[in-house]
Amino acid sequence: EQPMKSVVYNNCIRVFYDERLDGGGLTFGQQYRWAVEEKFGVVDTLAELFSGPAFIGFSLLAHGLCRKLILADINPRAQECCEKTIRENRLQNKVVFYLSDCLDSILPAAFDLIVANPPHRWTASEEIYQQDIRTFDPNMRIHKKFYQQAPRFLAPGGSILIQESGRATKAGDFTDMIIENGLRVTEIFKAPPVWSVRQLLKFKNPYYQTKHYFIWSQK
Repeated sequence: EQPMKSVVYNNCIRVFYDERLDGGGLTFGQQYRWAVEEKFGVVDTLAELFSGPAFIGFSLLAHGLCRKLILADINPRAQECCEKTIRENRLQNKVVFYLSDCLDSILPAAFDLIVANPPHRWTASEEIYQQDIRTFDPNMRIHKKFYQQAPRFLAPGGSILIQESGRATKAGDFTDMIIENGLRVTEIFKAPPVWSVRQLLKFKNPYYQTKHYFIWSQK
């Protein structure tokens, strides 16, 4: 089994991960730090869905942008990584992980904010999805299920902030499913880049140079 690596956020939380689980949380996903601080400030209970090793959630916790953190992912390897991070950083009183398909296995809750970096590419078959569940969402079935379930887990006035790839989708691909499930679209915006252009050019994979955008919806 591939050994775990680690990254430290704000000199206080060491996050353990298998690099095969990184769907962008290490890189463009860190734009969430700016987005949450700019739009929400500090929230009480934050949930990260499709978390993988939870680079986003642990980073937000490390920077004091949430007080409690709920994590969920369908991959048992993600569970191993998150539980090691929780254990090694003694975060048992602040963080809970659920092995869950979307919100299927999460106990009833009232989250102030749900964040997610879901699979971005939806033009794929189920077979291709099984080969790379980080990347593909066949016919947007994962997004549709997420937006159907999420409103039941939001506190009054709670928000959902999803990061999407401008290379794979446009905001209009999601607005109908948001509205159909009783949510309103509050804002669609882009965050400042995580790195300078010079740093971006060091990445061989052009995916990391893609501009991403956020969709903020509310109950």
